[in-house]
Amino acid sequence: MEIQIHLQRVAQDIGISDLTSFDLAEALDDADPLKFLRNEFAYPKMRTLPH
Repeated sequence: MEIQIHLQRVAQDIGISDLTSFDLAEALDDADPLKFLRNEFAYPKMRTLPH
């Protein structure tokens, strides 16, 4: 439940009411201090996985 409360507070602070909105996701990404690390990982696509 703590994460839901955190998300509600962040959303309220930026004027968003929908916790599933793309705008909230972007705001959380922008505030993420570790976002620069995303480029350090490779995520395979379904079509590149062995069958």
